This record gives sequence, C-alpha cells and structure tokens, in this order.
Amino acid sequence: MSRGFPGRVSGVDSTRNYLNALKLMRKELSTANISSDRELLASIMCLSLAEMLWHKSFRQMDPSVIKPELPTGTSNQNQCESIRILKCFEDLLNRLNEWEASEFNNATSPLYWYRDQDAEEIPCMWFPSITMANAITYIWAFRIICLCEMERLASSLPQPSFEYLRILKEQHIESVQISSETLMRQICESMEYLLQGEMKLFGPASTILPLQVAYAVATMNGNQHNAQLPTLKRIVERLVLKGLQSFPILIFEKNSFLHRWAR
Repeated sequence: MSRGFPGRVSGVDSTRNYLNALKLMRKELSTANISSDRELLASIMCLSLAEMLWHKSFRQMDPSVIKPELPTGTSNQNQCESIRILKCFEDLLNRLNEWEASEFNNATSPLYWYRDQDAEEIPCMWFPSITMANAITYIWAFRIICLCEMERLASSLPQPSFEYLRILKEQHIESVQISSETLMRQICESMEYLLQGEMKLFGPASTILPLQVAYAVATMNGNQHNAQLPTLKRIVERLVLKGLQSFPILIFEKNSFLHRWAR
C-alpha cells in the first residue's frame, strides 16, 4: 500500500499504511473459504511482523517490549503511573484469556493436546493447524512477558503493591516463577509441531519470539542448569539446518529479554 505514496513518507503515514494493510488481510482471513488460504494469510502476517521487527522498527536499537526504565515509585506521580501500567498488563492478560476461551468454545476439536508417544520421549504438543499453533505459542509468550514485567515493576516500588497482588490473585497466579516456567516448557513442547517439514518456513520462522522468551526464562538469574536448556539448543540447531542462520544470535545473544527479569 505504501507504494501509492511517491518519495519518502512520514513515520505516521508509514504506520497508517501498514495498519491498513493488516486490516485488509484480516478481512481476507475472515472471508476465506479454504482452510489453507486462512493459514497462508496468517503465516504471511507473522512473517511480515517479524520482518518489521528485525529490519525496520529497531534498526538503531535493540528491541524491547516496553521502556527499559519503568517508574521507580519515588513519587505519587510515579506510583500512579505504575498502577496504570499494571492495569494495562491486566487488560492484556484478560484479552488473551477471553480470546482463548472464545476459540475453545467455538472449536470442534481441542486447541492443543499431547501427542501419544513413549514415556521416555520428550512430550510433544499437537495442534489442529499451524494457525492455532502460532496463536497459542504467542499467547504463552505474551503471558510470560506480562507476568515478568509486572513482577519487575512491582519489585521497583517502595512498598508492596496491592494492585499487583490483586491481579495475580484474579489471574490465579500463585507464583510468577512457576507459571513462567510452565509456559516456557509448553512452548518447548510445541516446537516439534512447528518444525515439521510440511510447514516449510511458515512454522519455523514464526518461532522466534516464543523461543526468545522461553530462553530468557530458562536462563533467568543465570540458571544454566534448567532442564529445558538442552531442548532449546537442539530446537535452534534444527532451525539453523532449515536455513534460519541468524536464530542462534537472535535467541542466545541479541535477545532483549535476556537478564531483564532477574529476581
């Protein structure tokens, strides 16, 4: 769509054009009659967003989910801003929960399940389609980001945040660490489905964000003995064999989530 604007366009115009393109693609998703068409469009959207993330938005800086410096809680103004941010994370968590519940209620089959296999094999989660696999693994990654960022923000406040504790209780989170590690393990267990040969690059290329988040959780506080680390490294080795040569650097080194959530 941006080709309709000769010369350089402003950042606002460029963003508006990109959003319009996404809206058109969303319309195609809602009206497509063939399942493969829907999955192809969803894959294109994932790859387009990845392209924007890697090569456009953060050309001069490392990507980060939110500002590196959160309010420190040294004033009433910062305290109010911290509560506002916590509520934004709560709203995102609620929307993720609502989407998953809606899909579950409307689906004719489970959204994901464990594949039958020998007990000594690494557990593998399976999905009805690549579209659902991408959606669910990204939801798990976003939940980890929300929980860890809320914990990070709450720990910077001069006194316990009742708003933070309320959100955890309503989200049924007893421990951010345990919940994050559970979601990280589920992401790892989903990779076998996405790395199937029949997925071509649509499955593997979309794994970047979930794997970055999973690796950050696995190495949190320098925990190099996490049981999922060997699994994560084998997954990345397989991605390299599929032609994604930059993934080791993007996941193990230039990963904006690394060391961000130290406790």
